[in-house]
Amino acid sequence: MRKLSFVLFLVSAVGLSSLAAQQTVADQFKAPINDRIGLFFDATAKKDWLGVLNLTYDSLFNLIPKEQMLTLFEQMESEGMEINMGKFVIKDFVGQVDANKQHFINLNYQMEMELKFSGPSFSDDNVMGYMKTSFETTYGAENVTFDKEASSFQIKADKNLYAIAPVNSQEWKFVENNLEQQIILEQIIPEPVRTAFDK
Repeated sequence: MRKLSFVLFLVSAVGLSSLAAQQTVADQFKAPINDRIGLFFDATAKKDWLGVLNLTYDSLFNLIPKEQMLTLFEQMESEGMEINMGKFVIKDFVGQVDANKQHFINLNYQMEMELKFSGPSFSDDNVMGYMKTSFETTYGAENVTFDKEASSFQIKADKNLYAIAPVNSQEWKFVENNLEQQIILEQIIPEPVRTAFDK
């Protein structure tokens, strides 16, 4: 069950100084972020898990090593998990905060994806029930459709994430901003950045 919980985290996946208050996102960042996030979701669609992780905010790997995450992605895929990405659209750039010599840009997006499960690891009704509850909690019950016969989920969601790059760089990397992951975000996103975007 611990492994399953970690997979759900991945899917819903994949010191302070020079701090400024939330500000409007600089125009020169929008196109590069769009380009980089396009690569991120294209890698997800192609199941290029290393590509996904290479575009994931590096500080996350201080908590969970990249190699371990890659192994889990590959293991879950070999055990019968299939992710098919649908629509992805950036809705708006919420704002920007600079901290620790990095730009933190918060943005809202809409996405659709299908998750299919097969094989013995996912044949237990209790496992699928747990996943259904977890997805409904994360995305809202109205945004999750479960096809029991096909062991698949259709998910539509309005989501939020951080795009992060070093100052004077366009090497944007990403991490989801989910309520369910606040314990993790508290360890990798500076508090003034998080509080600037509290809803």
